[in-house]
Amino acid sequence: MRVALHRVESDCLKLIYDNEISKEETLELVVPDVCADIGKILDVRGQFLLSSTKAKTDEVHVSASVEVTVIYAADESGKVQHVSAIIPFDQTIPVEGADENAKIILKCRLCTIDARTLNPRKLLLRADVSMHLCAYYPDNFALWDNLSDNPSAPVHILQKEIEHCLVMGIREKSFTISDEYRVSEDKGQNLKMLSASTEICVQDAKAVGNKLVLKAEANTTAVFLNENDDSLFSCVFSSQFSQIIEVDTYGESIEDTVIIQLKDAEFTCIPNKENGYAVSAQLHMTAQAVCRERKNSVYIADAYSNEYKMVAEAVDTKIAKCPILKNLKLSMRGKLQQKTTLDEIMYIAAAAVCAEADGNEIVCRADISGVGKSESGDLESIALELKAEENIELAKSQKLNIVSICCGQPAVIGPMQNAEVGIEINIEYAIVEFSEINAVAGIELDEESNARSENCPSLVVLCSERGTDLWSLAKKYGSTVELITNSNTIDGEFSTNRRPLLIPKSK
Repeated sequence: MRVALHRVESDCLKLIYDNEISKEETLELVVPDVCADIGKILDVRGQFLLSSTKAKTDEVHVSASVEVTVIYAADESGKVQHVSAIIPFDQTIPVEGADENAKIILKCRLCTIDARTLNPRKLLLRADVSMHLCAYYPDNFALWDNLSDNPSAPVHILQKEIEHCLVMGIREKSFTISDEYRVSEDKGQNLKMLSASTEICVQDAKAVGNKLVLKAEANTTAVFLNENDDSLFSCVFSSQFSQIIEVDTYGESIEDTVIIQLKDAEFTCIPNKENGYAVSAQLHMTAQAVCRERKNSVYIADAYSNEYKMVAEAVDTKIAKCPILKNLKLSMRGKLQQKTTLDEIMYIAAAAVCAEADGNEIVCRADISGVGKSESGDLESIALELKAEENIELAKSQKLNIVSICCGQPAVIGPMQNAEVGIEINIEYAIVEFSEINAVAGIELDEESNARSENCPSLVVLCSERGTDLWSLAKKYGSTVELITNSNTIDGEFSTNRRPLLIPKSK
């Protein structure tokens, strides 16, 4: 006889791929004819741009690029010049089980960017990108929590409850924010913007009904050339913005996280503006809202019958616990080491910041670059690599997942002869935990075969085996939890450690 079980289902998204991918691309760039020969590379700036992600049959295609700007001093005149290029980062990633219905979450960071001179008219550009890709597929989560339609079936079940998390929905929204920034009047009017890189930090995300309201900040570091005196300087432009994303799943048990990636950035310089030079910006972004539901699910962990021989079918089910989000603040400092003594630092800025999870360790790297002027008046490049590591306590079943990285502006500390560079990095990370439960999915009774012989004793007096749980004792000796409890309760008190312990046979 097949015993009917009550099945509980929840529509959700099942994780089918989760991997960190590092990719390096190079590009040979020929200096345009309108530009002078390369004398000395002063700085290399980069900006990662995500164009699109598209799921196909058993694969995901990522289309992205890195905008690279090389600032250099001309070979003969020493005048500041710049050239720009686009390094494509298109990649097809094998993802078994994916198709056009799959939902993709992609977090990307530019980890390193550099350039070297092949000859005065040619550069070799190199960029290294870290991509964390997760793919989800529509599915349903199912457990069996009780007997169904036949409560009098001669079967005893053990129910357990587990707290876990289901990804219920992923919504994506593309949008553009526009802003206008002003450059201080004392920087001059004859300015040229050489490069701009934008970092986006999500500050808050709150659900109001089916609308997720997010607040974020876009910080752009721009490098300018004053063509009147050939001086360089940098400015940081900040734009606070908010967006509303409509989600399908909402409520008190829903936790939302938001990831924002820059798709494109357009900057227009507006000289001779009243009160100084101005820059108009249009930032094109895409935001992904991930909705997770906290659930407490009851399932049948074990079953037995005292009347008939029984076969219990069990399935191993992978359970994801709700990730624990934490913040890590790192203060990174390093000595500014230059071959030539600098008399002045024109600007200094973060060129690339990247953090990776390696086991129970978070490894963060920041490349700091800029331009200074020597005592003789020559322009010199500034380059410094800062690293920091932080150990995070983890259980065996837990792993780290970097959610977001936001960095402040580097600062020069101390006198020029012995200067240090410091930068503050804020890393949001998640402690992700998966576990596996063995859940009963089916019960079959053989009504023609008794479970126990008639010669089995009607009462077992247990004088050892302390610490064994009631369920195991009842299953082993053909009793029930209720019978054992009632037979050993004295003055309203019961303990599994009481000896002797009376275990009556179930009738």
